[in-house]
Amino acid sequence: MRTNARDLLAGAVERVVTERDYSLVLDPEMEEHARRLVGSLRDERPDVESLFILAQFMWHRFGALGPKGRGDRDVAFRLFARCLIHGDKPLPPGVMRDIVPISIDLAIDLLRQSAQARKPPPADKVVDAWRRLESVTSDEYAERALVLANLRVALLLRYGTTLDMADLDEAISAIRQAVEAAAADDPDRAGYLTYLGETLLMRINQTEAPSDVSEIIDVWREALRVIPEDSPDRLTVLGRLAVALLMRFVHDETETQSDLDEAIAVFRQAVQAAPPDHPDRDKYLSNLSTALEIRADLTEDPADREEALATQREAEKAARLQTRKN
Repeated sequence: MRTNARDLLAGAVERVVTERDYSLVLDPEMEEHARRLVGSLRDERPDVESLFILAQFMWHRFGALGPKGRGDRDVAFRLFARCLIHGDKPLPPGVMRDIVPISIDLAIDLLRQSAQARKPPPADKVVDAWRRLESVTSDEYAERALVLANLRVALLLRYGTTLDMADLDEAISAIRQAVEAAAADDPDRAGYLTYLGETLLMRINQTEAPSDVSEIIDVWREALRVIPEDSPDRLTVLGRLAVALLMRFVHDETETQSDLDEAIAVFRQAVQAAPPDHPDRDKYLSNLSTALEIRADLTEDPADREEALATQREAEKAARLQTRKN
């Protein structure tokens, strides 16, 4: 039944394309076929061919009816959006601006299903949906940064299953582009920088590539520049920046002390910013103690050694406090 209805609608579309004859797309019986076919389609098992024929049928109805056909136009937009998410069909010029926001909502729903549903959609399907969205949202689209950030999420969900480094690499590339696409005053830019740092950290934990360590230092510095002073995220970023600086110092054969000095300064900022009952205060103190001990070994400065010992005692005290709280 679905195939018969689809063939009839395809014939009506063909009549418009080849003969500019709109009589069939305006026929009430054909409209009823279209309405029933729309109601029978499910995104769990998308029939992209039927979606595409339906979208064209409703689009041509709008073309014939003009303003009276706005309802048909809106149906066509939703159908074209589903085509974009589920397949690679050539969409008519002039609709992309209208269907991208709808497609984003559909793709976000796929991401939610991937993370929460008992039977999530295949990871490849989710990644492909966001890749298609990325391919049609050029730099002039305000939604481009959002699309790239969500492409990262889709790739990381698949990476969590496959551990394919190509997905992790692509996720990093996508969120880098999101940072570049976000306007300087975009309130989400700080979040994109944080996501870039977190994704780079995943790769650093695998490869310890010096280029990634240097990049993550720049990312955390930029994040601190744009994160509001009263945001709780600043403390987390301070700790991560200090760790990255210490890592670069440890792995740098030249042992550039400026990184070590900056790591100590940033660890101190984190300790000062962390309230006495903060769950990570003991970690910030312990890391500061470690960095001071390293510098004491390097410079033989007794003041650093004394501060390292005192800081470690404070870290142990903070850890005991957390243990009692838990």
